[in-house]
Formats: sequence, C-alpha cells, structure tokens
Amino acid sequence: MIKVVSWNVGKMYQPLEELLAMNDTDVALLQEVGAGMRDHLSAAGGPIATSPHDPWEPAPKSDYDRWPLVVKLSDRVEIEWFRQVRATIPREDNDEIAVSCGGTIAAAKVNPLEGGEPFIAVSMYARWFTPHPTTGSRYIYSDAAAHHIISDGNVATFYTSGNSPATAENQLDYVFASRGFHNSVRTRAVNGVDEWGSSDHCRILIEVGDRTAS
Repeated sequence: MIKVVSWNVGKMYQPLEELLAMNDTDVALLQEVGAGMRDHLSAAGGPIATSPHDPWEPAPKSDYDRWPLVVKLSDRVEIEWFRQVRATIPREDNDEIAVSCGGTIAAAKVNPLEGGEPFIAVSMYARWFTPHPTTGSRYIYSDAAAHHIISDGNVATFYTSGNSPATAENQLDYVFASRGFHNSVRTRAVNGVDEWGSSDHCRILIEVGDRTAS
C-alpha cells in the first residue's frame, strides 16, 4: 500500500518540516509552494526528491508566486515527473503534460517498489485571478483556473484569517481518482484540532492499494 498526503502549505516553511517528519508517507502532493521551498525540500537529503522541472512552467516565474508540487518522501517508490507544456502544442511527449494555465498542475508517475500497480498522481492548484480593471472590482476568484470542482459533501479543510481549526467550516481541498482506480483509494481529512498542522489548510491522507500488501 502506498501512502500519499495532499496538503496546501500556504507558502509557509513550517508545514514542510512537519511533512518531512511523516516517516510512514511515500508521496506528497503539495499546493501553494513558493519558489525557494522546492530547494528547501531537496536539501533535506535521504529519500526526499522533487521534480527537476520548474513548477511554474510553461509560464514565466514572475507570472505567479506559488505552485503545486509532487514530492518523493520514501524509498518505497520511484517517481517519474512530467514537465508542463502549453496545451497549444500538437501533442505531448511521454514525459510531458499539457496545461492551459502554467503552474496549475504537477504530475508524476508513481512506481511502487514493494508490489502494486504504478499510477499517475496529480497535484492541482486553482490559481487566483482578478476581474478586468474596467469592472472596478477588486475581489479574487479561482473558478477560471478550476473550471469546476465536484464534491458529494462538505468536509472542513480550511479556515479563514482570524479563525482556527476549531472553527473551520470550508472545504477547499479535494481528491479525485479515475473510475475503477478509485476502488483502491481511501482518503481522510486530517482536520482534528490537535492534528491539523501549521497551515490554514489541513492535510489530506490518501492510501492507494491493498491494505494487506503493505
């Protein structure tokens, strides 16, 4: 069984230290990772590894300040990272994934080394946009990047500024799996007050494969 954690770390370094302490976890799907945080993780050594591709591709680095990232956490898996390319290209190569908005997707092939089928893991981050200046509006929205998010229920995974895990009531974090593959996936929001962690988003734990195979 492969254990995956999905976590919006809010561009903060403290959640990275908490992530590195999760010794029983194999893969991390992170959102809102700042430019220097990838190097910070890579410097941890041991089994830790991150994509050799810049997470802001194919957009310029100056276009945004936070991105998704797939991180290898253990020696129980091998990771093959995909490079983002613009969706306007005729077709992707085997190690590429096309995106219409740079820095919204981080994808990798996860190869379990102790049994189990390889699978594609994707960390998605819906970037915030502002309306055109002529509207006079200053609000921000993520709908244009997300297109749509489907949920069968609401689980608190985020708390707004000035609140705490005890008062969290919004769900902004989701797990998607392909039909058929979803039968081998189990998820849990780590949203208890004492287990939330240092980000305003809680962690989402994901188990892939047969429990008896671990």
